[in-house]
Amino acid sequence: MDEIPEKVCDECGECRQPTVRGCEECGMRYCYKCKEQEHWTKCKNYEVDFTEEGVCVKAARDLLPGETIFSECPLVLGPKLPPEDGQVHCVGCCRLVSTEKVLHCSDCAWPVCDPQCEDLKNPKTHGLECQVLKLAQTQNFRFEILFPLRILFLQTNNKPEWTSLIQLLSNKKSEDPNIHDLNTQNNHVEFLQDNFLVPLAKVEAETGTMILEEKSKELLEKIFDYVKTATFEAPNNSPMQLYYPTVPLIPHSCTPNSFQTTTEAPTYKITIRANSPISKNTPITSSYINLFEGTHERLFHLKTTKNALCSCPRCTDPTELGTFFSALKCLGTRTEPCGGTQLPLEPTSASTMWVCDKCKIELPNDQMVQFVRHLGGEVAKVLDRKPTADELEEFLAKLLMFLHPNHFYVCQVKQVLIKLYDGEDLAKTKGDICLSLVEIARKLYPCGGLLLVELLHGLFEARFSIMGKSEDLVKNEDVEELADLVKEMKSVTEALFDPQLAQVVTQDASTFTDWLKNHH
Repeated sequence: MDEIPEKVCDECGECRQPTVRGCEECGMRYCYKCKEQEHWTKCKNYEVDFTEEGVCVKAARDLLPGETIFSECPLVLGPKLPPEDGQVHCVGCCRLVSTEKVLHCSDCAWPVCDPQCEDLKNPKTHGLECQVLKLAQTQNFRFEILFPLRILFLQTNNKPEWTSLIQLLSNKKSEDPNIHDLNTQNNHVEFLQDNFLVPLAKVEAETGTMILEEKSKELLEKIFDYVKTATFEAPNNSPMQLYYPTVPLIPHSCTPNSFQTTTEAPTYKITIRANSPISKNTPITSSYINLFEGTHERLFHLKTTKNALCSCPRCTDPTELGTFFSALKCLGTRTEPCGGTQLPLEPTSASTMWVCDKCKIELPNDQMVQFVRHLGGEVAKVLDRKPTADELEEFLAKLLMFLHPNHFYVCQVKQVLIKLYDGEDLAKTKGDICLSLVEIARKLYPCGGLLLVELLHGLFEARFSIMGKSEDLVKNEDVEELADLVKEMKSVTEALFDPQLAQVVTQDASTFTDWLKNHH
C-alpha cells in the first residue's frame, strides 16, 4: 500500500479546498465535506461517525496488521508549554530562546529566534496571527493564547476543517473541570478577548473587513477546553505541540488495536496503522500514555493529560493480563509473615480494596497507592544518582521485599540495570533479566512495540555473547533460541516502520547469519 506523498497541505480532489487528509490507496486528497464522494467511499479504510454518544472512528473494512488506516499532517502548530525558566518560545518555529538574547517580530513585537525565521510567514504558525497580536498594547507574552488563536484562523485558511471542528465541538460532551483549571482557562480567555479580539473587532468595524467572523467567548472556551486534550507533542523532544484533525477523535486504550508513527519536521505527518486484525465497523483505539506502568499510574496520567478514563481488558484485570504488573507482596503481621500477593479487586475504582490471595487480608486503595508512590519516589531518587550496577542490585533486593518480581517499578530498575551490565561475565545475568522483561512485554504488547524490540535486542546480545565465549559447548537449542529472537525482532520491526531500529535488527541478523556460516 503506497504512502501519501510528503505534502504539508494539498487540495481536496473533489471541492479543491485545502486539506491535510488523503486516501491511502491512491494518494488522492479529500476533506470531510466530500467524504461521501464515490472515490473516497471506495478507497477509505476508516470513517467518522457523529452520534448522540459522541464521535467514533471505526474501520470501514476489515484491516490486517500493519495496514495503514490513515495519515494526516497537523492543521496547527504551536509552542509546548510551559517554557523552561529563563526562556521563551519563538512565535514562528517555537524554538526556545534565552530571555537574555531574545529578538522580536518587527510587526507584533512578540519573541522570535531570528527576524528572518521562515516560520514567521507560515499560516500554520505565526503567518496569520501576527495581524491580531500587533493590536495589543501589552508586552505580556502569554503563549497559552497562541494555539487557540491559531485554531480560530482555520475559519479563514481552511474552511472545511473549521466546519468539521465546529461540528465536533457541538457534539463533544462537556466535562466537569477542575476548579483551578477552569479559573486558569477563564483567565486566558479573558486575556485573549480583552487584549486582542476586542481591538480586532474595532478594526473590522472601522475597515469593513472581516478577519475572524467567529470569536465569541463561548466558542473560545470550547476551543481552550478542547486544546488541552487534543494536542500532541512533536517527536524528538521538540518544543512544539501539534493539532491533527482526526487523531484526537480516536479513544485511548491500554490494549489498542492501532499504533502511531510520526515523521520529523517540517511535515510532522502522523500515520495510524493496525497492530492487530480489525473487523469492519470496529472502533479504532490507540495509546497516548506509557503502557509500561501500573494501572493506577496509567489512569492517573490519562486523566491529567487527556481528561479520559480507560476500562480496557488490561485496566479491569487485577493481574494486568497475567503479568502482576502492579502486584505487591503481602507482609502479613509482625507475628505471622505471609508472602502472598496483594491485588486490587476493582483496579479502575478509587475506592477498591486490595486483597491478599493467601491470608485474605484487605487494605484500602488510598493506603496502597500512597505506599507505592513512596516507593516510586525512592526509585526516582536512586536512578537520579546514576548508581553503579552493585548499588542498583542492592536497591533492587530491597524493593523485592515489598513488590512482586514483575512490578513495574522493579521492571524500571531492571531496565536500567541491564544497561549497566558490561562484559561477558555478566552476560548470563543480563540475559536472564532481559528474558523476564521480554516475557512481560510480550503480554503487555501482544502485537509488538519499540520496547519489546529493544528488550529482544538486549537478550540477543547477551545470549550471543555467551555462545561466542563457549563455542565448543553450544547446543542446538541455543542456536534455535537465537534464530527465534532474530525472527521475532524482524517481524515486530517491520510493523513499526522505524528505519533506525530496522538497522539495528538487520545488524543482529547479519551477525547471527555470519556466525552460522562459520560454525555450521
